[in-house]
Order: sequence, then structure tokens, then C-alpha cells
Amino acid sequence: MELFNNAKIVYGVGDYCTAETCPHMTANSNKGDSRETFFYWVEHGEKAAQDLSAVDYIQKLFDYVTRTIEDETIFPIDGDFPRDFLKTVKIILKRLFRVYAHIYYKHLDAFREMGAEDYLHTSFKHFYFFVTEFDLVKDSAMASMASLIDEIEATRL
Repeated sequence: MELFNNAKIVYGVGDYCTAETCPHMTANSNKGDSRETFFYWVEHGEKAAQDLSAVDYIQKLFDYVTRTIEDETIFPIDGDFPRDFLKTVKIILKRLFRVYAHIYYKHLDAFREMGAEDYLHTSFKHFYFFVTEFDLVKDSAMASMASLIDEIEATRL
């Protein structure tokens, strides 16, 4: 899954995100003030949400995605996809969006300093165009980046 690999590469660009710098998985609330949106981890099949550091949340996400895409009952090599395949893909992509939202909110300056801002933008645009083209992540789930998304849409060819 190329979108997953791109998110892993973007996140792995530097050592800017630690449990100390990011004790919670957060992004901008995009409400014109300093409020944050908190993302909580919910383990598959569980109901209790966990407040994790961003680095722990992202590691759990990457482990979950890896296990899921390697599971041939969910991503079959031959045969039919399971009935809940689309639901699973949407969960993965919504959570991958949160990685971008966190990076833009907390670490954009680090990407600028590394000279990697263009790569971040290109990777996010690729992700955004794919998930919107196939309606895989709801607009409400991407509200934390509405300003950037508006800019992207304004320049869309």
C-alpha cells in the first residue's frame, strides 16, 4: 500500500517527534484558536480509547497497518475480499491522515529546517487526492487540516 509506505517515510524523516515533545497525538482544531484536536487509540475490537504519546500512537498504527495488510483474510492474494474490506481500509486511511495532521501541526518547522517541506506537501497531496477521489476519508475526519486542504483545492487542476 503506497500511501502507507509514504506516510512511514514522511514520519521517519527525522527524530523530531518523541514522547517528550509530543505526549499526546494532537493536531490543530482548525477553529481559529489554539485548541487542539486529540486523537485516541482504540485497539481493534476494543471500546476503551487510549491517550498515547504521538510516537506510541504512530508506532501502534504502523504495526496495525502492517499486520492488517499482511493478513490474507483481509487482503487476499487470490479470491474475494471480505465483506468489511472497505471499512477496514477507511479506518487505516483515517488514521494515516492523523499522522499527516500531527506532522503539519507539531513539526512543520522541523521539515522546513531539513529542507523536506516540499516532500511533505507532495506526499500529503498524493494521499489527499487519492482518499478524496475514492471517498475513503470523510471531510469531517480531515477538519483539522481544512485550511491546507482549502489551499490544495484552490490550486487543483
